[in-house]
Amino acid sequence: MPVKITRMADYAVRVVLELAATGTEGRVRGEDVGDRHSVPRGVMTRILARLAACGIADTRRGAGGGVKLAKPPSEISLLEVVEAIDGPVELNRCTRRPGECPRDSFCAIHPVWLCLQSDFRERLHSIRFDALAASASGSLICPGKEPTAELTQMGNTTTWTP
Repeated sequence: MPVKITRMADYAVRVVLELAATGTEGRVRGEDVGDRHSVPRGVMTRILARLAACGIADTRRGAGGGVKLAKPPSEISLLEVVEAIDGPVELNRCTRRPGECPRDSFCAIHPVWLCLQSDFRERLHSIRFDALAASASGSLICPGKEPTAELTQMGNTTTWTP
């Protein structure tokens, strides 16, 4: 199973980023946010429900309703949003829990997977939505790194556009 952030989690990240830029005071219409990010209405409903269930968003129906962040953007990590939608971030089955893979007690690569998973989770946890909202280009998040160069080095011809 490759590590992959789903499209739904990507949508959720963009939604939370817009809400972070909006602030925690006023509510916005969820449909409007979804439309601006080309999120299908049914998907937007599921995203907002999951974000609300995890304490990231505060949703309200009716007059004066809408959506806003349930807490300050500085208290919301990229990891929290991704896991609210996709569940726990895992590199492969042997990193889920001890004993999941029958080889984990003697496999030479098992500790490497655990280390890489830990590093990935820590990086996602360290990225907060206040910093993302302050940096449209991502330069505050990964200082000195050029995403296009990284993708090229990995053999990926996709270009990264913030």
